Amino acid sequence: MTPAARLAAAAEILDSLDLARPVEGQLKAWARGNRYAGSKDRRAIADRVYAILRRWRSCAAQGGGETGRARVLGSLAGDDGLSVGEIAALCGGGYGLPSLSDAERETLSREPDWSSEAERLDWPEWLRKQAVEAFGEDAPRELDALRHRAPVDLRVNTLKATLEQAMRESNPARIAREFDEWDPVVPIPFDQDGVATMVDNFGTVVDRIEDKDFAPPPLDRLQEKFGGSRGTFANKICRQCDARFSCESYRAFARTKYGRGFDFKRFFVEDRDEVEQEEWVLGNLEQ
Repeated sequence: MTPAARLAAAAEILDSLDLARPVEGQLKAWARGNRYAGSKDRRAIADRVYAILRRWRSCAAQGGGETGRARVLGSLAGDDGLSVGEIAALCGGGYGLPSLSDAERETLSREPDWSSEAERLDWPEWLRKQAVEAFGEDAPRELDALRHRAPVDLRVNTLKATLEQAMRESNPARIAREFDEWDPVVPIPFDQDGVATMVDNFGTVVDRIEDKDFAPPPLDRLQEKFGGSRGTFANKICRQCDARFSCESYRAFARTKYGRGFDFKRFFVEDRDEVEQEEWVLGNLEQ
């Protein structure tokens, strides 16, 4: 995905976001419904969504609206510090956001007319007094810090703790030496020919899926032990298939396993996570 397409996806997610529910599950559901988004795309989109959530009020004010598009534009201007021209370059054409309107250009080119200091700092009005009481004169700085991504902590192996010992001794030379000797890179064997073969095989499988060249395996196959483990083919393989709940073989496996009085809907609800349950409800899957 292009940077512009990622911004458009973030705006789409923000428009459909239910703030009363965990955001992570909703991002996961979006990713499952948009398989074209790779891991880097999903990471960039999620980072943008979370950044806007941390600056919910100020992004709306800077973007001139409450929509996902307005908040994305506001985050580009306020959080990223982009100029109107740079933002315009990310809009228009392809799968990106539509081109900027004259009104949006005008809004993004000037400093927002903040209704209050709390709005500028993305803080609820009803908690403003408590923040001032807690932080005093440092309240603006502390509240601004809450709008940024949390810093990363470096954890040290306490079985060795040589770096920690060096820091405790306040020995700059030893600290520098430990950092020079520390190598966090783990070598992983890489077979270029194997990767090429895997990519080719993956493309072949995708083509066969699009051509509907696959058929559900028979019930006895689903009941077989898989790979020498105690788990069955159904538990190890079928549970990774998005189409399993519309698969007659998987339904037959569930009924065989749980008896004649088996309730497939109840089995699904008890055995699936929240995101999969939502997908089932939205898909109106028949019992």
